Order: sequence, then C-alpha cells, then structure tokens
Amino acid sequence: MSGDWSNVTIDFTDHDESSNLFDPNYTYSNDKYSCIRGFFFAHVVFCYLIFLSGIGCFVTRVAPQRFKWLHSWFGRIYILSMLWSTVTSTLITNTGLPLATIISFGAVMGGLTVGWIAIIIHKQKMERSAITLVHEKLLQQSSKGIDNESDLNQMLQDAKVEVAESKTFKERFFSLKTLHGTLFFVSWMQITGRIFASNVSGDFT
Repeated sequence: MSGDWSNVTIDFTDHDESSNLFDPNYTYSNDKYSCIRGFFFAHVVFCYLIFLSGIGCFVTRVAPQRFKWLHSWFGRIYILSMLWSTVTSTLITNTGLPLATIISFGAVMGGLTVGWIAIIIHKQKMERSAITLVHEKLLQQSSKGIDNESDLNQMLQDAKVEVAESKTFKERFFSLKTLHGTLFFVSWMQITGRIFASNVSGDFT
C-alpha cells in the first residue's frame, strides 16, 4: 500500500481518561499487555533474590559441615527466582532485545540448565558408589559374624564422605560437580552484572 501519509492525523477523541493511552503504568494494544510497571519491580526483586541466593550457595560450599544442607536450599531459591524473573520480564518490554542481552540471557539459561543436569548426574553417581560401599561393608560384617545394628542412613552418609575423600585432585577438578559450580557461576554472574549496571529505580515511563 502506497500513498502520501504526511497529512494523516490520529483521532484520540475515542479515548477517555480511563484509557491506557493516558496511563503510564501499562500498555494495552491489539489485545496484548506489555510494559507493566508493577512487573518491573517484581522482576527486580527476583533478580536480587538470584543475586543473594547465589552468594548463599557459594558461602555454604565452604562453610562447616553442619551448614552444608543449606546449599541445596539456596540452589532451589536460585532456580525458582530465575524462573519467576524470566516470567516477569516478558511483561516489561515490547521493543525486542539487543544481541548482547540475548547472548547474556543464553549464558544464564544455558549455565542453569546444564549445571543443574550435571549436579543431578553427580549425585546419582555418588549415591550408587555409596550404596556399593555400604553393601560391601555389610557383607564383610556378615562374613565375620558381626550383628549389624548400624543406622543405614548414617552408613550411606559416611560412605559418600569416604567416596568423596578418596578422589584425587584431578578427579575433583575435572568432575561434574566442578562443571556444575562453574556453569552456575557463569549463570549467576550475568544477572549480577546486569543488576549493578541497570537503572532499577523504575523511572522509565
């Protein structure tokens, strides 16, 4: 369709003060919502939860043994916050994304996905190794005529520690657990960088 559009005017008389045309807090066009101000603040909150839970994950990895159980809970908070930050982001933009942001977002979700799969596989391998070790100890006790009254859960925990401590530095360095930590750090770093490099005041209307 061609023609001279220089003299075209838009009639705003069909919009009253209740129309979103006069509301800076959201946009409603073609039966679609976008640029919703409230979701921007929700997105910022979840991004800060990602930042803080990531720090919690790092700290609990080097904390004393009695705090180790917190590591998985910080990880769950991290993953859930990442999911909700992604959901809220879909309602605060309608202009597309720059290539650098897309690459950063790919690093975030790629690191999260592969890192999560890596640690699940690692835990399954540790579980199998620990069960095998406990089974061998029970057979040894049985062959020696020792009555087994041990706590199996405690035996499994002890076996996991024994399996972990038996690994060489090379096995620790080139492991699924190291891959998990590296990729989650890459994922966390992208969000952390954007938090401190972005205007989070909400004054964007």
